[in-house]
Amino acid sequence: MDGKLPAGWRVSNSTGVWSAPSHVEDNPDNDDIDDDNDISTNFQGAENKLTEEDLRPDSPGWEDLEDDVETESFTCLLCEVTQPKVRDVVEHMKVEHEFDFDVLRKDKKLDFFGTVQLINYIRSQVKSSGSTKLDLATLDSKDFVQDQYMQPTLEDDALLYSIDELADPADLNDPLVQQREDDVEAKAASAAATRRQAASTYPSAATKNGTYTGAYVATYGTEHFLGMPYAQPPPGPLRFHVPVPLNSSWTGSKNATEYGPECIGYGLDTESQGNYVSEDCLTLNVVRSRGAGGGLPVVVWFGRKSP
Repeated sequence: MDGKLPAGWRVSNSTGVWSAPSHVEDNPDNDDIDDDNDISTNFQGAENKLTEEDLRPDSPGWEDLEDDVETESFTCLLCEVTQPKVRDVVEHMKVEHEFDFDVLRKDKKLDFFGTVQLINYIRSQVKSSGSTKLDLATLDSKDFVQDQYMQPTLEDDALLYSIDELADPADLNDPLVQQREDDVEAKAASAAATRRQAASTYPSAATKNGTYTGAYVATYGTEHFLGMPYAQPPPGPLRFHVPVPLNSSWTGSKNATEYGPECIGYGLDTESQGNYVSEDCLTLNVVRSRGAGGGLPVVVWFGRKSP
């Protein structure tokens, strides 16, 4: 930067002010001004020449700027007072307006949506009447459990986005607390059902060596067991020998949902064609109809490599 500011720029901090003249066309009365004018001749409030270091945001005199932090506030149902926390609004209404929102909500056994409707109903009544004194003692659920009160009365009402926080932490019988626990139990039950469904979806087959888990293809109603070895891996000492039967067993279940590698051959059977090639290719794939039972005819297909 060499101690110069672009034409027309002005920089200031707590130690002084620096400025550079604007373009010649903007200053017709001054024929000597150019864009590269040394800003030290235009420095106000200090004798030293402005250096590049002076323009660094972390240099002395600059105020640190902090990111704007948006703080959420919650508006009372009966007045315009705001509170930093949801439960503070409940306490404010109890103290300042002698209105116990918890009692009314629990008495009506309001769930999440019922609470939303109650909030919008109270706000609409305050708005239409212009009074913070409402007769809520005789309020009937049918007065506010209506579709119209699912629409916010107060624009950007933060309270509506924090219904769960309205739950009374000291009351385990609070409808919102119970609903929260019911939701947790429902999610757990749903997850368990999903696991059971997945277990029933993935077929299994027992062999002399152990059990395999395959894949169910709903489009065809078939169960696929893929990439199951029928002999010991041929690389190493078994290379160029006749296949040797498997001599190992296992507990649990092995995955059989992916095709095994292709045997080494000619032509297009290379990795560049999207086929994984390996000497360890003595595997077989079994496809059967789901629920067809036993005693079915078997069709065997042996892949052949073109010479």
